Amino acid sequence: HAAGGRICLKLSEGKAARPGIFVSSGAVGVSGGIVLAAHACPLWPVLILLLVCGALLLTCSEPEHAYRPFALNPRPLPFGLLLTLILLAVVIRALAGGLAPSGWRQGDTAIMLAGCAAAAGKALGGVAGDRWGFRPTALVSLLLSLPLLCRSWQLMGLPLLGLLLFNMAMPLTLCATYELLPDNPGLAFGATTLALLAGTVPLFFLDLTYNAATVSVAVSGLIAVVCLALAFGPKENEHEQTPA
Repeated sequence: HAAGGRICLKLSEGKAARPGIFVSSGAVGVSGGIVLAAHACPLWPVLILLLVCGALLLTCSEPEHAYRPFALNPRPLPFGLLLTLILLAVVIRALAGGLAPSGWRQGDTAIMLAGCAAAAGKALGGVAGDRWGFRPTALVSLLLSLPLLCRSWQLMGLPLLGLLLFNMAMPLTLCATYELLPDNPGLAFGATTLALLAGTVPLFFLDLTYNAATVSVAVSGLIAVVCLALAFGPKENEHEQTPA
């Protein structure tokens, strides 16, 4: 996965859509794995498929594409601070996603729909980031997602929409990390993956009530919004349209 992400970043040509589509499939894979494990399905067909895919990757040559910047336009902050803000947003977003009420995810259909919603959000996030800029896409999608994730709704469509919106920032933080580490696409992909893991570790030790989880999702989500607002600047063409 990390090796494929590295190649995808090198082939991105300054567009977040391609990495967004690449990482989106992982959400469906995780949901599918949960469903298969619940039914004790044999995993050897999956392992064979993975081995075949790995063999095909070995036949591929390393892509040679010149690096092109994304629509990030980072703020003029020290490198270490920028990278910390972006990765901290990933950590906190992972924590918020894990704390969100998930009582509606009962049954195989609901689990797979949740995976599809997350996948759609990641894919659409990259496209929207290229079109409207990283800052407005990340901030608006996160802010709109929080009310939909902070409580357990009776209608499944509302938390599914919340998951879609919540995941739109994911490919943007990945591409932003790569923009800060353009010579190390593998490190950029691995750092954001590790940040996701770090955000989920506290979930193994937390046992919050419904009200506490709701407040935690709202607060942590807003902290992630602040981190990205500090790191992401407005689109360059917005400066060009401002009259002197």
